Amino acid sequence: MKLVVVKIYTFCALILNVVFRKFVSRNSCFWNVKINGRGKVRFTNAYLHKTRFNLSGPNHSISVEGGIYDSVINVYGENNTLIFSENTNVHNATIILRGNNLLFYIGEKSAIGGGRFVIMGQSNQIEIGSNCMLADQLEVWSTDSHPIYDVEMNMINPSAPVVIQNNVWIGSRTTVLKGVTVGEGAIIGMNSVVTRDVPKQCVCVGNPAKVIRSGVTWKREYINM
Repeated sequence: MKLVVVKIYTFCALILNVVFRKFVSRNSCFWNVKINGRGKVRFTNAYLHKTRFNLSGPNHSISVEGGIYDSVINVYGENNTLIFSENTNVHNATIILRGNNLLFYIGEKSAIGGGRFVIMGQSNQIEIGSNCMLADQLEVWSTDSHPIYDVEMNMINPSAPVVIQNNVWIGSRTTVLKGVTVGEGAIIGMNSVVTRDVPKQCVCVGNPAKVIRSGVTWKREYINM
């Protein structure tokens, strides 16, 4: 039985390499994965389950070295890049890139429980560092999606990157808006709306989110006391 599965997997991988000239898969497993459109797609030691990639436009690049489950990735424009680093885990996420030279990056050993991540504009990005723990039902937007103009028709709400540094914990149903940097080791409580930079190693909660405690750290292990 195991040999049959290996043969089927190898055949599917060969077909994908023919259809998608820039598709490469090494030591990876994928089930019910769809790739619509063309681009440079590389899976290395990856596991993908019920995930769909919709690529519209030229010269997109996707690299996956972790797990992606029950997710949708939509990429529009030109020269956009998504990097899922080693031992990452992404569940129930919708990731949207619309524009040119955009970047979605998630660092080693980071996890996303679910939510929506939106990048638009030119040379914009969402960057998530290593060893981060992001819960479910998140909204992370590096854009307002639609332009706002002053009376002289100058756009006043350009897109701006979101940077989440290493070892950050973000609670469920949190929104992080454009131009925000979340400092290393920070903790953001549930239902918060983050509109400005968060210092490192602090607890930040509320709408808008405010620092309520500094000089903290956290661990992934569950509380047992």
